[in-house]
Amino acid sequence: MKKYNFIFMLFAILMFMSCGLDEDIFVMRANAGLGFVVTNADDWKKALKIIESGDRNDHNAKNYIITVKGDMPLSGNSIHFPNNRTITINGKGRLYLTSKGSMFDIGSFSTIIIDSADLIFEGLTNSQNGVSSDNEYPLISVQSGTLKLQNGTIRNNTCIASGADRAVGGGVQIYAGGAFIMTGGTISGNTVSARPGYSNSFHGGGVSVNKGSFTMTGGTISGNKANNGNGGGVYISGDAWSTPKTSFTMSGGTISGNSAKYGGGVSISQGTFTKSGGGIIYGENAPAADKNTAATRGNAVYWDGGSRDTTLGESDNFNTN
Repeated sequence: MKKYNFIFMLFAILMFMSCGLDEDIFVMRANAGLGFVVTNADDWKKALKIIESGDRNDHNAKNYIITVKGDMPLSGNSIHFPNNRTITINGKGRLYLTSKGSMFDIGSFSTIIIDSADLIFEGLTNSQNGVSSDNEYPLISVQSGTLKLQNGTIRNNTCIASGADRAVGGGVQIYAGGAFIMTGGTISGNTVSARPGYSNSFHGGGVSVNKGSFTMTGGTISGNKANNGNGGGVYISGDAWSTPKTSFTMSGGTISGNSAKYGGGVSISQGTFTKSGGGIIYGENAPAADKNTAATRGNAVYWDGGSRDTTLGESDNFNTN
């Protein structure tokens, strides 16, 4: 066993040297995979260069850990996590966008785990962090990969949309078979709106799921908005005739203080929503700070053909397929 550990470490060191990277970001973690300590945007690029250097055709998972230390600005659409990787992000600091685009784009066969209460992922909003424009993209985009939010905060992204896809998602967008598993953390202060003069409405202030899955067992989705759209907290959509089907399963956590035209907390256009256990979606009977509100219908939950204005009971099952 010692022989194989030595060979693995030697290979990692040679790979590290061949990439010409600064040794101060590189940390060897024999049991968990390769680790990197990043303190600025350049460190991010260096770490991702090592991660990308693996065999793209190898579908066996490769594990990496990125530890954040400090605040750092990131350009939009600059981080595309490669396929076939499992990457855990922990540490302490605030990562914030300085230009339009998603902060993360998670591809096929990849799993990104956010796991630190002291981590903040902050989007693009006019007059925030010295910028003078809103965003046009979700803060985190997951296509055919998996995002796991265990700790940390995804916040303050304003998405002014105008494209054909109306299931945008201000904070997190899941589509094309992607999966989102939320066991903790917070998604807050995100907004999705239509560009001025654009006739369509856009949906999913906090989270949008289109032909993918969202499982929530803990955490908080609060203070998000779908201006003139559906699903201030969570929006579920898809096509009855296509796969994969869209689903949202909630057995824990809290959805509170979100707002939309329809479905202040949750809106289901096409798909399934199953709620069980102790999860809470607040409605009109909640304290003012916790209320989800809908301008037209469904303070707590709206679905095609029905709505709830009060806090949901322990169990509900809606299928709009």
